[in-house]
This record gives sequence, C-alpha cells and structure tokens, in this order.
Amino acid sequence: MRTDQNTLILNIVSGSLHIGNLVILSVSASEYLPQLGLKESASGMLYSINWAGALFSLFLFSWWSNFGYAYPSYTSAILAMLGNFLNSLAFQHGYELAYIGRFLFGLGTPRVLNRRYIGDHTQSSERTKWATYYVAGCLLFSSISSYALGWMNFEAENFGLIVNKHTSPGYIMAAVWLIYIFAMALMFKEPADKSSSSSPIKSDQSSLLFAGYGLWAAFLSKLMMDYLVLSAPLVLVHTWNWENKSVGTFFGFAYLAVFFIQLYLANYSRGSQETRLLVLGIGVAGIGGSMISSLWYSSLIQYLVGAIVLLSGTNFTDGVTTSFLSKCLPPSYSTGILNAGFLVTLCGTLGRIAAGLIIAYIDQGNYDLLNLLMFPMMVCCVATMFLFRNNSRDLEGKID
Repeated sequence: MRTDQNTLILNIVSGSLHIGNLVILSVSASEYLPQLGLKESASGMLYSINWAGALFSLFLFSWWSNFGYAYPSYTSAILAMLGNFLNSLAFQHGYELAYIGRFLFGLGTPRVLNRRYIGDHTQSSERTKWATYYVAGCLLFSSISSYALGWMNFEAENFGLIVNKHTSPGYIMAAVWLIYIFAMALMFKEPADKSSSSSPIKSDQSSLLFAGYGLWAAFLSKLMMDYLVLSAPLVLVHTWNWENKSVGTFFGFAYLAVFFIQLYLANYSRGSQETRLLVLGIGVAGIGGSMISSLWYSSLIQYLVGAIVLLSGTNFTDGVTTSFLSKCLPPSYSTGILNAGFLVTLCGTLGRIAAGLIIAYIDQGNYDLLNLLMFPMMVCCVATMFLFRNNSRDLEGKID
C-alpha cells in the first residue's frame, strides 16, 4: 500500500485547522456573546450545538467515505467556511445566526474523515505514529490560534460587513478555509486502495468487549479535556482575576508544550503495545485531574501545572485510541459506517457534548464546583487504568 503524503498532510491539516478554529470561536465567545444580547454562560450551549452538528456529520461522512474522500472533504471545508461567516454576521443580524453558524461549523467537522483515512490508508505498524501526529497537529494549531486571536481585532467596513474585534475572527477563519479549499483542489488525491494491510483481531465477544474499553477511554479523555478548556476561563477570570487575553496566552503555551510532548510520544509509540500506551495516557490525565480538583489545589501554579498534565494525558489517549480500535474491531467493521474512525469520533463527540452541557448547567458563580467535578472524573481514570491492566494480557495477545 502506498499512501500519498500530500493527501495525508492535507488530511491532518483539515482536522488541525478545524480544532484551532474551534478554540478561536470558544475563547472569543465570552466577549462576543454579550454583544449579541446573550449571557457568558451561553458559550456552553453554543459549544454543545457545535458538537451536535458534528454528531450529524459523523453519520453522513462515515457513510460517504465508503465511496471516496474528496467530495466529503470539500463539503466539510465549505460548511466550516459558511459557519464562520454566519457566526460573525450575527453581529449585524441577530444571535440566531450565531446558533446556525456554530451548527454548520460543527456539521463540517472532518474528524471522522481524518481518523478513517489514517486508520484505513496507513500501514498498521505506522498507524499509532500518524494518529499521534494528527493529535500533535491539532495541538499546534490550537496553540497558534490562542495567540493569533489577540491579533484578530481589525476595524473596517467593506461590502456592508462590519469588521471589528468581535467579528474579525470568524471572517478571517472563513478566508482561511477558502484558501484550504484551493489547496485541496491542487494537491488532494483520492486513494486508489480501499484499506490498508492491517490485521485486526478475530471477531468474537471478547473482541467487542475490548473495543468497548477503547471507546470508553475515548469518551472519558474528551470529557475531561473539554471540561477543562470550558471551565478554565471561568475559574481563572473569576478566581484569580485573569483577563481573557491572559487565558488565551496560557492555553497557547499549554498547547505548545503538549505539542512537543506529543511529538516525543509519537516516536516512543513505535513498537509499543497500545494497551500500555492507553494506561499511560489515562494515568497522566488522572494525575492532572487530581491536581485541578478543589479537594487538593491551593495555588494558581498547581492549577496551571495540573491543566498541562491533564491536557498531555488526554491528548495522548486520543492519539492511541484510533489505532487501538482499528486493530480491535472485526474486519467487517472497517468497510461500513461503524468503522474505527466513526466510533472513536462518536464517543469523543459525546464526551465534548457532555462537557458543554455540564458547564451550561452549573450556576456561573459555583467556581469551586467547577473544579470539584474533576474529582469523579479522576476516579474514573483510576478505574479505567485497572480495567486495562487486569485485561492487558488478553488484549495484547489478541492485538499481536
């Protein structure tokens, strides 16, 4: 099997660009929403609407990718472009357009395409490495986006559009997606083969049970990661009197630090068993969660370090689960809608939606409660580690 490097890179860039775009929309929402007549807490609802749209796209793109990757990839980019444009246009025409824009942006989520391409069109021995590179790319773009947001404050009025610090992020990102579409037209090549030469484990009840373990890990990692990303701005601003710009700078640094950690782990993962890597990632996430929980933290430094540790663990877990599932699911699943990329993205999306709904439900003044809820998530990490450890021999024997 020969993988086209340009197409693989475009595939990674689309997912990275989309998640970086989401960071821009999420961080800027706290100042943008009051301009639309909405409360800050509406950011959690907008976030969930975004991932509700992503949930619809999962089924559409998972089915569509059975026939090819080019057209669904173009559709994804066009929807992301329109979503950004409408989100900014809401400044002039009402908050309803912001809801529609965020839904369309979510509908354009390319993650199932990205993960399936990596799962089906890279060699089995290289799959964990490329999946980890994919997550590293998302982290790099998230870091760049956090810093770039501070520069997206243009003031202008062209073609009847008001461009200011509230609307320029959406308009700029719409232009970036247009550039990406042109890049696709020049470089994207449809893969000739249907799937890679992988060797999934045999189809039996235990195989599906082990796949369930991996899906739970995908859900838990996204729940913890997005809960932190959504709660941290509220906690840092109202507990330690940070400004939104400082929050963005911190996350830019955090994502950049975790990016380099991911690059190291991508090389470390070569020849390593996915089961052990999952235990490592979940364990690190649990340590970060325990540092953040208000049962223990007593200083700003501990909170910030805990956030970086948690992001490191959850992102590493995210990178390993696609490779784990692609080897764990029966071969018949790889050619249908319920492929590894779809299932991992589905569980991750449900985790993101759950995080947004929890933030939206909690009263905005309960900042101690925001951190306290990290404790049960940390307990889930410990339980999940024991689950994998107790079944490690069976898992490793089947995957090998």
